[in-house]
Amino acid sequence: KTYPYIKANLNEKFPNFCITRKIKKDGSKYFGPFMGGVSCKDILDILQLTYSVRLCHTQINSKPKRECLNYHIGRCTAPCAHKVDEKEYAAQVKSALSFLEGNYKEAESLLTSKMLLSAEGENFELALDYKNKLNMLSKLEAKRITSLSRYIDADIIAYATNNLYSAVNVLVTRKGIMQGGSSFALDEAYINDGEALTAFIVQYYSNHEVPSEIIV
Repeated sequence: KTYPYIKANLNEKFPNFCITRKIKKDGSKYFGPFMGGVSCKDILDILQLTYSVRLCHTQINSKPKRECLNYHIGRCTAPCAHKVDEKEYAAQVKSALSFLEGNYKEAESLLTSKMLLSAEGENFELALDYKNKLNMLSKLEAKRITSLSRYIDADIIAYATNNLYSAVNVLVTRKGIMQGGSSFALDEAYINDGEALTAFIVQYYSNHEVPSEIIV
């Protein structure tokens, strides 16, 4: 099973953000994996609401295109329509990347301001949407493991056996935030625990991102 990541396509002049389950060495930046009830779609929604970055795959060239609905509702600054220059959009992307790295304070402040403005304008449905996004940020912050370095990317692997059955649990942390965990039953016979764990790690990381640190 592979988990979703958020991809920042930094190869483009005006980078876009999207969901992917494959990590490639293509110059893009990947954030995740996201699991344990964290929705990539909700996170991308926050990026749009807060930083107005684009999520589309529209090709941007010298000929401006007609701006889409996202521009008119404040969810995108429409680089495809030449409504924002490269320097201004780069600042938006920088803030979005900082958010994905776990720096939520700016997003919380911006979403709170928008929620209050929407409530004052009696747009209660939109205000509720902002409130729901703030609640999700609180859940993300609660996943942070305070005993770890803020920026650590690590998988914590635990192995247990009763000599009849064996199991492995993998806890995934990115930027010091617990993304979730998975348990695996080992149904093959091994000579010893070290052999079993080594075989699992080799197989597991053939299909998953290798973090900067693996803690066993």
